[in-house]
Amino acid sequence: MLSFFNFRHQIPFSGFSLTLHCRRGWRRLQLGQIRMGGRSLIYELEITISRGAGARRLIQVDGEMAFGQLHEVVQSAFEWERGHVFHFRRERSSGEQIPIPEEQKVADALKEGDEVRYSYFADGEWGHRLTVKSVQPKTPANSEPNAAYPRCLEAEGELPHKYTVPPMFIEPGIRTPDDLTLDINIAFIRFDGIPTLYEVNGTWSGSDEFRRKEVPVSDEQLTRFNEFRSGWKGLLQEVLAAMKLLYGARPWEYLNGSQVIFLEFGDGEEPLFIRVLGHEEDEFGLVVYSGWDGYRHLCKELEGKLTDQERIHGFRGVYATFVNKRELNPLIRRIYKELGYTFKQSGWPLLEAIEPGWLPQLPRPQDAEHLLHAIGAVRALLKSSSDFSALPVFRPGGKMIGFVAEDSGAMKGGIVDAPDIPAERVPGIRVTDYTVKCLKNLPRSEQRIEYDLSLAEVYGREPVIQRLFHPLLLASADADTGRMIHSKFLSMTDPDILAQAMFADVLIHVLKSLPAEVRLTAGTARRLGPLLGMLGIRERIVHRLPGVEKAREAEVGKVEGYFSL
Repeated sequence: MLSFFNFRHQIPFSGFSLTLHCRRGWRRLQLGQIRMGGRSLIYELEITISRGAGARRLIQVDGEMAFGQLHEVVQSAFEWERGHVFHFRRERSSGEQIPIPEEQKVADALKEGDEVRYSYFADGEWGHRLTVKSVQPKTPANSEPNAAYPRCLEAEGELPHKYTVPPMFIEPGIRTPDDLTLDINIAFIRFDGIPTLYEVNGTWSGSDEFRRKEVPVSDEQLTRFNEFRSGWKGLLQEVLAAMKLLYGARPWEYLNGSQVIFLEFGDGEEPLFIRVLGHEEDEFGLVVYSGWDGYRHLCKELEGKLTDQERIHGFRGVYATFVNKRELNPLIRRIYKELGYTFKQSGWPLLEAIEPGWLPQLPRPQDAEHLLHAIGAVRALLKSSSDFSALPVFRPGGKMIGFVAEDSGAMKGGIVDAPDIPAERVPGIRVTDYTVKCLKNLPRSEQRIEYDLSLAEVYGREPVIQRLFHPLLLASADADTGRMIHSKFLSMTDPDILAQAMFADVLIHVLKSLPAEVRLTAGTARRLGPLLGMLGIRERIVHRLPGVEKAREAEVGKVEGYFSL
């Protein structure tokens, strides 16, 4: 397993607490708060949209925020899908519209009573009117304890879901204003504690690229990192205690990696699938596969059917293995020690939460809970079984070890039928009605093209906590000549969201026609299938795309803002 933790950049956050409701009840998490320095001004903004449902938001932001950052806040507040042109403007008494630069700070441009227009062009212009309701200095006397900004105070009205991405694709109209406010505040938090903002004076300008300068690590930065992690302290301490018990139990001496454990929850949450490493492998510990996506990956892995792309980028879950002390990043060792834990020389836990497109990181709260349940299931199995060789070896359609996690924390287990492998979710039409209209107005041609949108083998750096990720790389080529048609890096990691929109952009703005045939891989075909079917474009699923491969190589060689390890 790849283990890479890079905390060489300043992380300007201190602690605050937020109570979130999850399926297991209310949990109080210590999260991060932007530290702007000096005496910040807190701006209370009312944002209204006259078009459509007349949605309204009342939010508070720090005056040190740049307008490029405020754009991100507005996008999250209204759950916009992102990806379209936007601009801020002020209107003079003469009626003249004055653009506001994205790098300008809110405090340098606005005072109480001012109004600003924010325009976002998704199927035409959506005008947002931002009114400054109040401006207050942020002092202990008038700030709520542990308050974090941005935050949403009130929310009314949802926008049409064909333009937005609400959490978990919630059906429109079922959320109360309180529910909507909570969802927006959760959207303001990224990576369990990082507000979805680019740092002040950063390089965000609405583009897909950002560039950072390397800065040596310091004790102050390490301290701030530990403050940021303080909200996870309790969970991480529980995980480390459980890992110490797991190492003492040495389950790899009794179980092999093909005896898969199925862990089900009674509250509708997707199950976990657990393998013990060490009986045949060089690594010792557990692998936790999350949900049905993880189950599909597990089945392909055990059958030897993973593609190179799936093997590198398809896993979602947690690796919890044991390594020699010298193999563990010194920063992680220091964090463990500050949490009060040391381990035997070869028994130091290497905890890696992995999601497609991102390099491993320490487990977040939900990852930590999953890992605790997984360790609990393995230990329960060790206590309840005496003949481990009689336990079934997993195969699709066969038997497997099953546990149900009860609310009390108890585990009920037995031998169960292996669940059927669910089909991958096929998205519906993920472009706007206006985009569909534009596509249907395009002339048809006899051209055959290759199209791909997948993760690239280079790295970008998330601008806030500097976490490394693989960006998406769009590439299209003529299927007959191999000539590149279009290529572009996107600083996002989820092709499900963007595949149709980027394909539509290629047809409308580059080809300016509908091709007769599109050649693509099976994964891309799943994402584009509904749109291709609606447009009457023939799809051909292939294993290799020679023209796209050349286009990707050329783009990787010349791109700025990304790098290779």
